[in-house]
Amino acid sequence: MPDWISVNTGLFGMKEHFGPLQGSSFTGDDLVLPFGKDVVKDSPDVADSAHLDGDEQQALYSYYQQYVG
Repeated sequence: MPDWISVNTGLFGMKEHFGPLQGSSFTGDDLVLPFGKDVVKDSPDVADSAHLDGDEQQALYSYYQQYVG
């Protein structure tokens, strides 16, 4: 399973989504995920952003797997 990063999206950054760190890179000081903004914004919701349980991790992994080339 990949490690995850929390990404704030939406108006004023009020929504929080998770994206996998695997395949990401740095451009200067910016971390760039290997997925577009819409893919991250449509990722499965997580009940508690402080903790990902096993089912939530599996849902996220399955979701992002479909976008891996």
